Amino acid sequence: MLAYWWQQPVVRAASQGEQLSFTLPDGSKVQLNSGSALRYDRSFGDARVLFLKGEAFFEVDSDERPFLVRTHNAKVRALGTAFNVQARPDAPSAGTQVTLVEGTVEVGSREAGAKTVQMRPGETRRVQGREARLSEPLAVTVKEATAWRRGDLIVKNRPLASLLPEVERRFAVELAVRPDSLRQQRISLALRQPSSAEAVVRDVALVLGLQYRETAGGFTLHE
Repeated sequence: MLAYWWQQPVVRAASQGEQLSFTLPDGSKVQLNSGSALRYDRSFGDARVLFLKGEAFFEVDSDERPFLVRTHNAKVRALGTAFNVQARPDAPSAGTQVTLVEGTVEVGSREAGAKTVQMRPGETRRVQGREARLSEPLAVTVKEATAWRRGDLIVKNRPLASLLPEVERRFAVELAVRPDSLRQQRISLALRQPSSAEAVVRDVALVLGLQYRETAGGFTLHE
């Protein structure tokens, strides 16, 4: 029974409304964002391989063994570095976004033999969609990509449709928009540690010239 238990992978998950920080078997540190899950072996072998769904920040302990993060469409290879990975296959973009804080990582499609690119500190790249197209460096700063770790919320010229799920996960609420076409409106916000979903919704309504009302499970934005 003990041998069977040891062979089972570890799954660490942060539900909506919470974050989770922990240390991996090799000493590397992970911070999971809301609505995210990470799976890995109880004892790493020749390679440290992890499977991510959602968003996480990694501080990799120096080790000769490669450190590999796999998502639904991408792979990130690192040695002794700090980086953020966002990978939500159910999101509109269905891509994987990687932001390198320090050190070096290689990123590319998870398909065998696929082209990879070595990133530089401060750089953000995306493996886009299920076709796993690798982007050029994006205009996303480290401060923006890692704002969630500080409890901040920073978005720059993004559709409302991409912001609302982040707010739902962070505060465990349901947000609706009426009419649905409002989801395509673009918005920029920089909020320091918003205390509630309503605080965010109130600012969104102010910026976009909308109204909002409270519902049983959250809020609805409307004209």
